[in-house]
Amino acid sequence: MIRTLHPELLDTLPADHPGAIASRRDLRRLNTLMNHAGIITRSLKKTFPNQSLSSIVEIGAGEGELLLRVARRMNSQRGINPQSSHHPEIATQFHPLPEGEGRGEGEGHSISAIAFKPSPRSAPAPSLVDVLFIDLQNLLRNETKADFTALNWRVNSIKADIFDWLSDSSTKTDVVLANLVLHHFTDAQLILLFAEAAEKTDAFIAVEPRRSHWPLFCSHLLALIGCNAITCHDAPISVRAGFTGRELSALWPRSGAWELTERPAGLFSHLFVARRKSYRQGESPKTNLRNEAPIHASTESNCQRAYSSPSPPRSGGEGRGEVVLVEQGAKLLFSCLENLLGNFQK
Repeated sequence: MIRTLHPELLDTLPADHPGAIASRRDLRRLNTLMNHAGIITRSLKKTFPNQSLSSIVEIGAGEGELLLRVARRMNSQRGINPQSSHHPEIATQFHPLPEGEGRGEGEGHSISAIAFKPSPRSAPAPSLVDVLFIDLQNLLRNETKADFTALNWRVNSIKADIFDWLSDSSTKTDVVLANLVLHHFTDAQLILLFAEAAEKTDAFIAVEPRRSHWPLFCSHLLALIGCNAITCHDAPISVRAGFTGRELSALWPRSGAWELTERPAGLFSHLFVARRKSYRQGESPKTNLRNEAPIHASTESNCQRAYSSPSPPRSGGEGRGEVVLVEQGAKLLFSCLENLLGNFQK
């Protein structure tokens, strides 16, 4: 399926248009169904396994609801509860000890046994995380910002074009996140965006539509789950503009300083992770996402890497190609089942 880009209706509507409000509500539901919060959370934990995040930039953040879910998952998995866990000591008084037992009985004093239950230790205080949202529309609500504050995530929002901000800002951040954003741009725009982002971050994580027949088929059925006309119009366009294979890796700056991972995620999504190798020193490639072999940036041209023909089967006898296909299918099935289980447990 050839990648094609066409305008989406949601991008042309004012933020307060009733159709746009309903479509953004649909997108929150679809993010939940596709488990994008879970995909991003796992990617963050595997990208930064031995350290806490201190700063995040999300481009095209919208209302910020997706990252709020990620923040709650991150704090929950680290055993952090934003609510106080303090409870008063509980004392229980038992019946008096039998006569003759217990010091003081001989003096006619009744002794009671007192048991104290110490207060549970307070949950560790979450470390402060600075978050910056970049979007053409400032959709961050005060209620959402307050929810972030309760998690000790300090959020600011800037209304700006992504490319303008990346070229003008001197901000450095631990990670740049993009959820359902990159498919809006041409390859030439993505090369520019990646080049600017690589100068300002140590990791880049994107979750995009997967360009394949199954997601495209399902995108035509969204009316059955109550999505409005705008969402039903935009969804197939998004899938046709999505990504597959190593297309995003081919557009990332060619440098030996980066480790790239790109793979299907869940039933409908495509995951791309770029991380600076300095964050992974001393760790073996097996710590890569899903224990896959890392994709290292090479000196090949972008066109060669993006559109090269499939590699020939490995040596070792006939049937190797079928074995590889079975192995890849098993990995994809495992990923789908894992994400479905995550949605049921939520």
